[in-house]
Parts: sequence; structure tokens; C-alpha cells
Amino acid sequence: MRRAFAIGAGLVLAIAQGACTEVVEVLAGAGGASGTPTPSAGGSSGAPLPGTGGSGAAGAAGEKPENGGESASGGAFPIDPSLGVSVDAGDGHGCATRHGALYCWGKGSDGRLGLGDTNDRESPTRVGVDSDWFAVATGVAHTCALKTDGSVWCFGSSAVGQLGQGTTESSSLPLRVPLSRKAVQLSSEANTACAVLETGQLYCWGRNWEGNIGLNDTHPGVDQLSPVRSGDFSDWRITGTGDGHTCGVRGVGLLYGWGRNTAANLGLGQIDDQQRRVATRIGSDDDWVSVVSGQDSSCGLRIGGALYCWGGNSFGNLGLGDRDQRLVPTQVVAARTWKQVAIDTFHGCGIDGDDQLYCWGRGIEGQLGTGDNDERLEPELVGSGFAQVAVGRMFTCAVTLTSDVMCTGENAAGQLGLPGNMRRNEFTTLTFP
Repeated sequence: MRRAFAIGAGLVLAIAQGACTEVVEVLAGAGGASGTPTPSAGGSSGAPLPGTGGSGAAGAAGEKPENGGESASGGAFPIDPSLGVSVDAGDGHGCATRHGALYCWGKGSDGRLGLGDTNDRESPTRVGVDSDWFAVATGVAHTCALKTDGSVWCFGSSAVGQLGQGTTESSSLPLRVPLSRKAVQLSSEANTACAVLETGQLYCWGRNWEGNIGLNDTHPGVDQLSPVRSGDFSDWRITGTGDGHTCGVRGVGLLYGWGRNTAANLGLGQIDDQQRRVATRIGSDDDWVSVVSGQDSSCGLRIGGALYCWGGNSFGNLGLGDRDQRLVPTQVVAARTWKQVAIDTFHGCGIDGDDQLYCWGRGIEGQLGTGDNDERLEPELVGSGFAQVAVGRMFTCAVTLTSDVMCTGENAAGQLGLPGNMRRNEFTTLTFP
């Protein structure tokens, strides 16, 4: 669910996940030391505004968005345009883009699958006939997606304005979010969505109870039914929306956070009783390239591929070998370089520079894909040949280098896209129509 998309000159498209989060792409020309992979862009959930109709090959693999982007990713993972495939995992549903087509499956209440009804689907089902979808980001009960023209579309529940339409009326069909300019990055998690426009300005909509939209207001905040500008900065690169808090990277690589901080969600070195309701600088480092946010925690990547996590850690979801809370960003497996990370409330996953997939945290539902149902307090190798991973509520989906979409974990609502509603503890390949 916590995902982010980014498009625009110098940025690679990325998408972050609703119940889960996902990564940011380094600006063109940036990079780590020789031979060290550079993390890709990504964030929580996100996507640019969709166009008004299908355009044939607009979303074909390898094509660049109209505003100059090179690729997109969901959650905190990069999207390789040569694969033509991306996936995201939400609370009880999943969605994927395949060569310009958009597919969703799982829980259908509130119309979150975008199929014109509220029925569940046990297998991937195509959303409409448009063929210019680039990436998708899922929330708890809504979904947002990005098209190649930089437009953002959302569908599902709008109880707190998460569709950005100025009302609380849900929609089972995609609706274009009214943004004044093209979006270059989008993140959508829980009940909040944010988009970085081509101007570098940040606009958000949806839930704002805990200051997660960053309006410098007072508690409790007023939910925003339409996109509203967050703060005064005009150099945002990527954001990762979480469940009550948001983090973002701006400028040359400065990390910021705002919203709930009761579990050190913001990595500020202290726990506040209330929230930080305006973007607040996290540390003094200036080499951050991506960030993703979950319920009580966040993770980010720095130039060179170093992975850092912070916040709540009750389930070992920070991957640091214990359950202790971290007040500041703390490095995960220092000897390894990472290129993408995705997190949710209970677990996290990441892909290293050798395309190997690792997962950690709660494993009772089989969401770690390790072949058992045990938890892991540190990153556990799951397999190789992976291009992207998306972490949902007690399930995980991933894209392989051969463009297959695979899922594992809880399946009570069909969120794995596999028939039978049976849990899986190993990644299983989905079949698309």
C-alpha cells in the first residue's frame, strides 16, 4: 500500500503502498561509489493523474511518461520499464500494471478494485480498457494510479476525502484527481495521498487527523476532501505516506517527516505526545534518495544503497535483530547494499543490489514467503531474480525479472490473486487474463 510514483526530468517514476510502503529514485547523475548500486526512487503510495482515455501503446514497456520520467515504481520499489510490470499491495487487495493495462484483485468493498461494483475478486481482473497506466498505489480501502501523461486517478472509499474529489462519496470507477499540474510522484497509504507536482510543490488530500498532511494546523486536523498544498517548499522529490505520518525527501537529499510521532515514527530522536504538524527535518544528512512509511515506522535509502529504519518495532518489523524501538534512523545490515524497500505495520521486505529478495518481521500468515510461518527479526533471504516488492497488510507481492507477479501470505479476501482463499507461505505466481 505505501507506494510512491515519480515522473519528471531527473527522477525515475516510483510508487509507494497504502498499507504498505515503498522507494525513491536518485536524481540523474547521482550515485554511490563505483560498483555500488544506487537506490531507486519510491515512497509510500503514489501516482500522477491519469489521462481521460486509453491511448494504445502509451503505457507500453520501455516508454517514458510524457513529462520526461524514465520509469515508475510502487511503494518503495523501482519499476523497470523494460519489464512493463508493477505491483502494489494494500489492506485486503492488490493491483498491478502490465504493459499499460491495470488489474486489481481481492477485497472489493467500497469499490477499491475500480471494477464498477463492490464484489471481491480471487484473480486479477482488468480495470476498464485504458492502456496507458504506468503504476498503481493502494491504500486501505482506496486505490490511486498513475498514467503516462502524469495524471492521477483514484477509486474506492472517500470517507475522509482520499479520492480527492471534494466529497466523501465513494466511487467504484477511477476518477481523475483535480491537480493543476502534472504529478511527478505520488504516494498513497492508509487514508491519505500526496503528489509531488512538476513544480516541486507537494499536494495532499484525505485523512489529516494527526497532521499527516503537514498544514501546520492544530489537533485534531480537518480532513482534506480536495488536494491542498502542504507547506511552502518547491523542491520535493518524493514522499512516503504512512498511517498517521508522512516522510519525504526534498532538495539535494534532505529528509523530512510530519504527523504522528508517538512511536518515534518521524525519527527525530524523541517521542512527542502530540504530532509534528509541519514538515520537520530529520537529522543532518543530505544524501537520502527515498523513504517509505508504515503505521508506526519508516525506512529510507541513502546514496550508495544503505538502508535505515526507525520507529515502532514490536514485530521485528525494522529488521534490526530485536523488538526495540528506534528513535533515530538506524542502519539495517550494514554489509549489504539495497535498491528498494517496502514496509507495513507488521513486516518489511527489500531487494538488494544483486536482485535478491529479503523479508523480516511477523510471519504468522506466511507473508515473508520463507516456506514457514515463523517471524524473522532480521532480513531473511527469500530468493533471487526479483525486480520489485510490495508489502501489504499480512501479505506480500513481488515482480520478478521475468515479469511474473507473485504473492504470499493471507488470502481470506483473495488478496493474493490466487483462487481458494488459502494462505500461502511461499511466493506463488498469479495468472493474468
